Amino acid sequence: MNIDYDGHNSTNPNNNSIVENNNNNQLSLQVPQKYEDYDIIEELQCFNCNQHTFIQLNKKSLLSNKVVYYCTNCGMSFEKQGNGFKLVDISDKSNRMWELYNLKTLTWPEWERIANGGLSDKDQAEKDKQLAIEKQKELELQRKKDLEIVVQELAKGEVNLKPVSSPVILKKNETAYLSLPNITLSEPRAVRVSKSGGYGTSYRFAKGFSVHSGVGESRSVSHDEIMAIDTGTFVITNKRVIFVGNKKSVNIDLKKILSMTVYKDGISIQRENKQKIEYFTKTNRHSMDFTIDGRTHSLPLEGYFIKAIILGQIANL
Repeated sequence: MNIDYDGHNSTNPNNNSIVENNNNNQLSLQVPQKYEDYDIIEELQCFNCNQHTFIQLNKKSLLSNKVVYYCTNCGMSFEKQGNGFKLVDISDKSNRMWELYNLKTLTWPEWERIANGGLSDKDQAEKDKQLAIEKQKELELQRKKDLEIVVQELAKGEVNLKPVSSPVILKKNETAYLSLPNITLSEPRAVRVSKSGGYGTSYRFAKGFSVHSGVGESRSVSHDEIMAIDTGTFVITNKRVIFVGNKKSVNIDLKKILSMTVYKDGISIQRENKQKIEYFTKTNRHSMDFTIDGRTHSLPLEGYFIKAIILGQIANL
């Protein structure tokens, strides 16, 4: 069906002004048959084909007011639904807009963004969310790599730790590099448990009646349990590992350390001339800041970190 209408230079799809007649600019347009009883309201530039062939069609009735936007060049067609616009048709079904959002109802700014290679608000939000997750994974991976480098460099004694104050009276040429309050000192303690047992024979001499004879015995068994001894300040210097508590103090020469075992919340140390292993826990409640290549990390002082610091000081003896 051919419809004559006068061109109007407008780009607002919500502008319902009637097009002024202009015989000098009159064009002959063809619209789908289903829109033949619609009135032409205005002419817009199509954001899909960039031609000035996007027309607004309007059909008023007692019960409704139907609004359609149709491009006579590329066949893109929208039906207004509430505050949104539903993409109902386009000539080229391989068009990106149609493949992604055919029969979807979106806002006009969304359609303009999609025509320029963008996404709907919902899809863009999901994409941003995924990008944020990927970014966080990259940061975590980088943090892990940085942590490995820091631990390696600490263990080799190649990290310049800053001196700190501590409650320990330091010796000549001794410097404290770590001082952690509220650390728990634990040691193995022997615990005795009494166990009883026996043996014997039962004799049944009538239904429901029996007699048991035998011998009973009791014995005491001892085993070690790790028990908290004291709470105090844990200090690492360039010469010693020191614990200053309310009840007990520990002074470990770095040269006397035989082995160390790491835990998530601390470390245990075995040293010369000391049969019992000493456990220092709750170190992970503290943290230390490190900067590597401009990236600063606050790292919890778990056992492997404490061990690396001690190994670094031993390496520099």
